[in-house]
Amino acid sequence: ESFPSSNPVTVTPTLNPESATPSVENTPSAAETPEKIGLSREEAEKLTKGAPIGFEWSAMGISTTQIEKVGLEDNGSLAAPKGYKNVGWYAGGEQACNSTGALIMDFHMSRKDGVTLVGPDFAQKVAEMGVGSIISIPIDGGLVCNYQVTQQATVDKWDEQSGFPALAKKWDIWGKNKGAGPTKLTVITCAGGWNNRENTSQEATVIVAVLVGQESR
Repeated sequence: ESFPSSNPVTVTPTLNPESATPSVENTPSAAETPEKIGLSREEAEKLTKGAPIGFEWSAMGISTTQIEKVGLEDNGSLAAPKGYKNVGWYAGGEQACNSTGALIMDFHMSRKDGVTLVGPDFAQKVAEMGVGSIISIPIDGGLVCNYQVTQQATVDKWDEQSGFPALAKKWDIWGKNKGAGPTKLTVITCAGGWNNRENTSQEATVIVAVLVGQESR
């Protein structure tokens, strides 16, 4: 399993954010861009940033300290964590509580409960309860970066017209637009059935959250 990447030389058709891709305005599962919330870039610059050492999403029943650095596959696609219950952190992206760009994390979804971090009902739970909930990312020093979910969608990876490629560009899930604020958290996991030809899942669930604050514990 692997996930789309921001690498402009990727041959993975699911996501090349540098390419010209159509809008996904007619995609039923793609939420409209919400009213802007969260910290400004200037406010975020005052926070302490750091590498994530945990991932907590109480609305989804997720709390783990099993964070694994991930990179890119040979074809430029974003790798999934090797540990099936780990959360991957793309170390080539941003740290938690950064003031620009995107903190990119991913994890596995299994069709059987208990095998991976989330089960087959994850996409449905995100659709029903995800938007508005808080994802907390602990960092060193007893600090926690809090992100509020603003957008979620489960889309076909391979549909160029209304799937992952168009969604990625419309939502700027890789944080390419450095001038835009506030900084965001992008979470990706597989969904749907298996695509034997591509040897990966047919769909992906994408969650975007914005930085709303930092606290001490």
